[in-house]
Amino acid sequence: MPGRGKINLRFGNRSRGIYSAVQFFKSLIISQFRCRINARPTMKTAKTILGIVLALFLIFSGVNHFTTPEMYLPLIPDFLPKSIVNVLAGVVEIILGIGVFIPTFKKRALLGIFLLMVAFLPIHIWDALKENPAIGTKTVALVRIGIQLVLIYLPWFARKD
Repeated sequence: MPGRGKINLRFGNRSRGIYSAVQFFKSLIISQFRCRINARPTMKTAKTILGIVLALFLIFSGVNHFTTPEMYLPLIPDFLPKSIVNVLAGVVEIILGIGVFIPTFKKRALLGIFLLMVAFLPIHIWDALKENPAIGTKTVALVRIGIQLVLIYLPWFARKD
């Protein structure tokens, strides 16, 4: 049995596949709460939960860049190499998402997520200004800009103590 606050990387006989990945991320998430499980909810706890949600969102989104690239390629401007930008965005999202779970890198990872969301904003504005937005209708494109503004604020808020 691991000590309090340590991550158990032993998965018994099931050391491969999805089970291992789920157990690993479960250990990471639990380690984030090791000092706060029995405490009253605080703003710090809320920011920890927000950071975890953002990290999982980014990891999922990063993996999605590889599994369904056709979802992202239309959003990338034609003057950029679409497949390279898509792969780079996916890799960066996965790295930043994992970084949130590592206490030493948590604040830097959240700052990186903030900067990444700021970098994505012009793409969504550009898409909304097109006659036929890649994301769908003009209304959907405008709503997506609002969502992007929220996604810019959340990691900034989560990284402050």
